[in-house]
Amino acid sequence: WWRREIRPASCCHKWVHVVHVTQTLYSLAVQSGLLERLSPKQRLALIISAMCHDLEHPGVNSAYLLKSNSTLASTYNQDPGLLEKHHSLRAFELMIGRESSLLLKLSHADKREVCSMVRDLICATDMGRHSTFVAALKRRVEAIESGSTDGRDPLMSEDERTLEDMQLLLKCADISNVLKPFAVAKHWAVRVTDEFFAQGDLERVGGMEVTPMCDRRTQSRVALQKGFIDFVVAPFVKC
Repeated sequence: WWRREIRPASCCHKWVHVVHVTQTLYSLAVQSGLLERLSPKQRLALIISAMCHDLEHPGVNSAYLLKSNSTLASTYNQDPGLLEKHHSLRAFELMIGRESSLLLKLSHADKREVCSMVRDLICATDMGRHSTFVAALKRRVEAIESGSTDGRDPLMSEDERTLEDMQLLLKCADISNVLKPFAVAKHWAVRVTDEFFAQGDLERVGGMEVTPMCDRRTQSRVALQKGFIDFVVAPFVKC
């Protein structure tokens, strides 16, 4: 019901985005060697997370949902990371629901483990936590280059370290549009900026302050993509 109420007509977060991210994640997992190191449960959680990381995305960001006093914001107690929590909750409902029976053959303990991993993976895509993962990746690279350690927190268990590997890969896949060949990157740039501008239009019509990056009157697609590359993607992939 809430999706029909606010979802813009032109939206980046559609099924094709899910396929794009899932395919990219799988490719990265294979090429990095991570996939062969994962247990069957970890592989399952990783793929489910990619497929569900934007499940029921409304086409607007969390800030809009908060300032518009949406029902979704109230449901998640005005949490700034409410979208990722909603995606993970819907993924959980699908995993244990009778219609899909996705985890039917797993034991109760295994179900809990997979669901926990899926939750932690999806919540890692929250851009509010982006700097934390950039810092973690930077520490790893610096440690490896110095020849000291692998740069991971020595207090982390092996499962926690593997989870962080999986989170980093999912985040990379989620922001990988600009790393693709230009024709592909341009296609996604248009789609995502259309979504931003549609949110700005909703804000203007609703009498709210228009989010700067969503204001089609003052922003350009090129400037938005350059900012995304310089301040979000580059710090992550150039560590």
